[in-house]
Amino acid sequence: MSSPVEINEWRMQVNTSSSSSSSSSSSRIYLGPLMEPHRERLQQHWQQLLQQQQIPFSLEFDIRDIMSSPVEINEWRMQTRPLLWLSIVDFSVTREGLEEQLLVEIVLVKSPEAERKKTQIQIQNAVDLRQLQELEETMLRLLSTSGGNILDDAALTNTLDEARATAAAVAARMRQAAAVMNEIEALQQKFKPAAARGSLFFFTAQQLKTLNPMYTASLDLFLDAFTNAIKGQHQQQQQQQQQQQEELLQQEEELLIQQQQQELLQQQQQQQVVLDAASDAAAVAAAATEPSEETMIPPAAAPAAPAAPAAAAAPAASEAPAAAPAAAAASEAPAAAAAATAAAESEDRIDAMVEAATLAVYSQTLAGLFERHRLPFAFAVAAEIIRKEKCPEAAEASQLLLGGGVWNSMKGLQGSSQPNPFPDLLQQQQWQQLLSLSAAVSSLQKLPIHLTTHSNKWRQWVALKHIHKTLPPLFEEEERTLRTFETMLLLSVLKQEAI
Repeated sequence: MSSPVEINEWRMQVNTSSSSSSSSSSSRIYLGPLMEPHRERLQQHWQQLLQQQQIPFSLEFDIRDIMSSPVEINEWRMQTRPLLWLSIVDFSVTREGLEEQLLVEIVLVKSPEAERKKTQIQIQNAVDLRQLQELEETMLRLLSTSGGNILDDAALTNTLDEARATAAAVAARMRQAAAVMNEIEALQQKFKPAAARGSLFFFTAQQLKTLNPMYTASLDLFLDAFTNAIKGQHQQQQQQQQQQQEELLQQEEELLIQQQQQELLQQQQQQQVVLDAASDAAAVAAAATEPSEETMIPPAAAPAAPAAPAAAAAPAASEAPAAAPAAAAASEAPAAAAAATAAAESEDRIDAMVEAATLAVYSQTLAGLFERHRLPFAFAVAAEIIRKEKCPEAAEASQLLLGGGVWNSMKGLQGSSQPNPFPDLLQQQQWQQLLSLSAAVSSLQKLPIHLTTHSNKWRQWVALKHIHKTLPPLFEEEERTLRTFETMLLLSVLKQEAI
């Protein structure tokens, strides 16, 4: 940045110059490297000064056009014009920060309205806080300048009333914003597995430079591949959801048609019952008007004849109301099934999103690797996924990698004073390693006591040919699910060849 003395000298040159624009142009370059926005403001200011002095100038003038030496141009470009657009993400990104960035990208694809609301809430909160700060500063200023009774100061009283009303309005908006933010955070938590997988892949790909310095992880390419995979999976899920909705609508239409057919059939049956009853009544009436000599119908018994058709009509009438709830229950079945499987479908969609993002980023990274480096990269990715997502304890993984000899040095042989209960089965070093292992891994704390109290089971387990396929006695007694790392830790001490 030029000093005030140099700026004054430049102004004197402008005032004394007549029609030469080279002096002003060279002076503009001499002012040194500045950031682009500040340079534009200075150029506008200089142009106004030149116009005031009626000095002609050209906006298209570039001093490099009149320089004949490319070396001087390159030196000028390197020394006096700094790099304006810096990507600070490339050297300051962290795993958690990248995960948050990927989470924002996912929410923008899956629910852009939620991210828009979040941005609006953040802007509104900033405006409210600024307004409260301004009111606080105004009140402090009025209180400091008030000479008499503060109750007689109308400006201060009005400011206090305004501050009270503003604080109440801001508090109400903050409560509403907090409720909306909680909903948005709950939505983001659903997509966190996909963001965590993407962050894991990027930082694993960054470690490829240890294999070859030419491997450089580009954050922009990674974000493009990740975002495109999420968008493609989202479109596919929308198509599947639309197809499912169409199938549900079709099922509802079929059920409605079946219900209408059943109602029509019931109406026909009722009409048939009524017709049969009417025909029976007519036959009985005809028989009553023409009695025969052999069979005389008593007058009191004649009205009892229509009871049979009425009794026949009663079951049909009772069947009609019973069929309606059954049809209604049948129509509600698809909705109940859809509601019951909504949670499972959401988890399946998240898993599908994670798989799609994993495949896209993995394929893109694999395309730029030499053949001999692809298998190490695949192993590194699998190891990171197991370590981060399959949830083996970090202590277990480190113990397995370090080995028994290092356990003793780390734990200082804490249990060396305990006697070896199996001198014929375990060496003293193995026993000490098991004691250190039980102290290092929380899930194996009961191991020494269990070895002593259930020695026969452990002898049988160690003598097995396929020991790695059988549950250890400790886990078998507690009826726990076998954990691979725990079993491998035990085998690394008892039978290393079985790992």
